[in-house]
Amino acid sequence: MAPRLMAHRGGGLKDEENTLKAIAASLRLSPDLVELDIRRTTDGVLYCHHGNLLDLLWTARLQQPAAVLKNRLPSFTTLRDAARLIRDQSTLFLHIRDRTITARELIAALEGIPVRPVWVAASSVGYLARLTDLPARWLKVLNVGAWCPRLRVRALRAAGISIAELYLWDFTRPTVRRLRHVGIDAALSRFLLPRTAYLQKARRLSAAWVTDDDLAALNATLRQEMASSKPDRTRTVTATTGDNKRTPGP
Repeated sequence: MAPRLMAHRGGGLKDEENTLKAIAASLRLSPDLVELDIRRTTDGVLYCHHGNLLDLLWTARLQQPAAVLKNRLPSFTTLRDAARLIRDQSTLFLHIRDRTITARELIAALEGIPVRPVWVAASSVGYLARLTDLPARWLKVLNVGAWCPRLRVRALRAAGISIAELYLWDFTRPTVRRLRHVGIDAALSRFLLPRTAYLQKARRLSAAWVTDDDLAALNATLRQEMASSKPDRTRTVTATTGDNKRTPGP
C-alpha cells in the first residue's frame, strides 16, 4: 500500500512556497495532503508563510498588519484563499507557526469552504492540548522541533494527538509500536535523510505520510520503490478526539 503523499509548504516551488501558484501545481499531482505554514497578522488574518532564517529568529518581522505584509511578501496568501483553491481535492495539513492562533480562528477561516477533515500540526504538545474546540473529525499532529524532547506517550494521548512525527533516531519499530498501541500513528521526519533512504524507512514501518519539496520527484521515486518491494500492510488512523477512522489516501 502506498503511503500518503504530502505537498510540502504547499508544493515547494522555488521561491513560491505557500502560494496559490505552488498549491495549484501540486494539486495537478493529486497529493493526499497539502501542508501550509500558518501565521497570523496583527489584525487577525491567518496567512501561509514559512519564513527564512531571519524571520524565524526575529519573529517581529512577520508580526505586522496584513496590508504591510502584502507589500513585503509579493505572494502573500491567506489561509482562506488557499483553502478555496484546495477545497476537498486534498486534506489541509496546517502547520501552526504562531501558537497564539486559536481553534476558533482556524474554524472561522475555513467557514463555508467544503474541505476534508483538517490536520492541525504543531511542535508543542501543550499548544495542541489547548486546542479543545477543534471539530471532532479534525486530527492533531505533533511535528518534531529542533529541540523536541523524547516523546511521552501518555502526554500525547492526553493532548488528543493522533499522529506524531519522529526523527530518524526515534522512528524505530519499538517506538512506533508503543505509539500505535494507544492509537497514535507515526510519521518520519525527512531531516538528514536523502530521498531514497527516507522513502525506504518510511515505507518499512508504514509511516503516516511521505513528503518532499519536489512532489513529482517524490512520486517517481516512490513508484520505483514500490515496484521493487512488497506492499505494506493496511492500517487506519483514528482521531483521539472522536470515533471516526481514516484510511490512507484521499
